[in-house]
Amino acid sequence: MSQCNCILRVYRTPRANDATPLFEPALTPLNVEKYREIPGAKITFPQAGAYELEISGTAKDQSFSPFKLSYTVNVVP
Repeated sequence: MSQCNCILRVYRTPRANDATPLFEPALTPLNVEKYREIPGAKITFPQAGAYELEISGTAKDQSFSPFKLSYTVNVVP
């Protein structure tokens, strides 16, 4: 996280191209095994269903290209 300007956005699924995110939770750095400063967030989903999580980022020092990835999660009560 010290090298990336990262943003996490959460959308309802399916989403339109111009959809506004439900929320953008704050990212905090996590240390897991040998990995350091992995972006993490605590999310409380408003209800059961499918949600799209999209994380995007740019390098603070131009050490990597901008990126965006997304995946769908299914939330159950």
